[in-house]
Amino acid sequence: MWAGYWMLANGDAWKALPPDVQSVVVRANERYALMQRRDLALLNVSLATSCTAAEWNSSGRRATGSATSCAPSTRSGKGSSAIAPGPCSSTTRGAGMKSLDRLRATEIAAAEIDVLTIPQQIAIAMRVLERAGCCQDAAGQIVVRNPERAGTSYTNPWGFTWEAPRASDILLIDERMQVLEGPAGLAPSGSLELQFGILRARPDIQAVLHNHPPLATAWSATRRPVRPLDQTSSIFFERQAWCAEFEDVAHLYDQAYFGRTGEALGPLAHVLWMVHHGVIVAHGSIPFATVYGLYLERSVQLELSLAQAGAPIRWTPRSR
Repeated sequence: MWAGYWMLANGDAWKALPPDVQSVVVRANERYALMQRRDLALLNVSLATSCTAAEWNSSGRRATGSATSCAPSTRSGKGSSAIAPGPCSSTTRGAGMKSLDRLRATEIAAAEIDVLTIPQQIAIAMRVLERAGCCQDAAGQIVVRNPERAGTSYTNPWGFTWEAPRASDILLIDERMQVLEGPAGLAPSGSLELQFGILRARPDIQAVLHNHPPLATAWSATRRPVRPLDQTSSIFFERQAWCAEFEDVAHLYDQAYFGRTGEALGPLAHVLWMVHHGVIVAHGSIPFATVYGLYLERSVQLELSLAQAGAPIRWTPRSR
């Protein structure tokens, strides 16, 4: 699916922000907008490559001469031409899509928000999720690898509600959950093995977010994945897994089960449903994990709204 996003802000609220905060937002928005623009360009190329491999040509016909609507069209403008997608896309992964995957991995890794430290990003993520209603009191944790010191991670202190921690409250801990840096008297949660299990199993994961959003926690009891009902929820398609141990309420606080999250998440998923407990979202950066957490709660809201309407989904043969 192709989608464009507009960044809007209340004028008075924007003007009230300090100039240095405004500059952070502007630089990050420009950087990711350029990344999205390159993604879209490569998606167009990948579609053309896929259709060519499937023997479709730019006139919308197979080599045998039969017509189809699944073909790229050539558009010209101001001395240049571009390949635009047709109304449907091929499932064949051509060379263009492989190039896209390599570009994403490279640019996302290089696109850190260098003006914000990891503790600052954690504190901001917690406030964003709290204001969106995606947390429960002081329960839940964010754990982020420390790229400068192997075997250490940053996490929020235990006992703080999600809007409370400042960057100076974030703790640096080792794999035994011993505090290496942070204010005296603060301690990490005793449940961090949930996140450590994933960090050990998935080198591609940098940030692991565990909390208890009300809608997603309720949805976890259905033992059903959210479906790709729109362009937002489609990011979770075939990227969800289940932690079977938590289907038994008796295991919710059994530390012996916490370290199995990495195995349960598997090699590709970004969401781990913990039945009767909550969810874990894991990704390559704090911003991505935060956005996935927000989108997951919204996707569950769409599922519940559709169920309340009582209308069946009319899937096309291709979407099934």
